[in-house]
Amino acid sequence: MLFLKILSPLIAVKSCPAPETNVSRATLLTRRSTHLYGDLVEYQCDMGFTPGRTFRKCGDSGWSDLTPSCTGEF
Repeated sequence: MLFLKILSPLIAVKSCPAPETNVSRATLLTRRSTHLYGDLVEYQCDMGFTPGRTFRKCGDSGWSDLTPSCTGEF
């Protein structure tokens, strides 16, 4: 009799630390206790400021290098 034993591989799920909340002229909208690989967080520019980048992504090296930006006044 032949017995097959199938082992599921252990998968390490990557995570990121809590995203920055102290971003000039912006507020973090995404509130979670855990941020996993591929997750996005969104920032909203303060009233009167134009959004540049408002998302960051959790990746292999932590949060994307593109920090949120809100520029000038209307």
